[in-house]
Amino acid sequence: MKAMAFLLLSALSFSSMASPNPDEMVGQVVKEVLLALSSDQRITREPYELDRMVRRKVLPHFEVRTMARLIVGKDRWRDSSPQLKDELSDAFRTFLGHAISGALSGYDGEKVNILSSSVGEGRALVRTEILGDGRTELDYDIFYAHGAWMIYDVELDGLSIVKLYRLDFSRALLLGGASGLLDALQAKNREVEKGWGDQVSDSRHAFSNSSTGTGLPK
Repeated sequence: MKAMAFLLLSALSFSSMASPNPDEMVGQVVKEVLLALSSDQRITREPYELDRMVRRKVLPHFEVRTMARLIVGKDRWRDSSPQLKDELSDAFRTFLGHAISGALSGYDGEKVNILSSSVGEGRALVRTEILGDGRTELDYDIFYAHGAWMIYDVELDGLSIVKLYRLDFSRALLLGGASGLLDALQAKNREVEKGWGDQVSDSRHAFSNSSTGTGLPK
């Protein structure tokens, strides 16, 4: 999804609020990513380097364990072993990193407007629009846990990417449950990485602390 690129590019005109807040979190990520893209040509030329940058600078701000749990579903997640939960979280982190880096590789100067933002009771919602060939609405669902704002879902034109991914992997979930989803995620990751050659060796584990593992507040 090309609009995923704007996970990183839509905070440039956020208004200032008391720190810490989701505006500043996303804004800092934007600055670091844009600096990396402009200062190192390898990042835009080599898919592995772009993916590596996303893992280092972007994924630590996503609550990937919560996203994986929402995709698997409450009952399947509850019945999964701790090892399977960890493996699912790691596989989804890699999958999401590939999706974001793939989207960033196609950025071609679209304009982003901030429509509104709201914060309350440990959660935040930020609404934006992307203007290019057409118009795309992008909303961020964020929650606050252990001193940090973490993104746990993104809505593209009102459609949750968590729900879209759950639909995309519905067959794997139906036939194989949580283990089937793990197999499907790993297969997707291998498909993306097959052109990277020997560079893949450290791509899955170099930034394995990308998720706090806190989960959504009950």
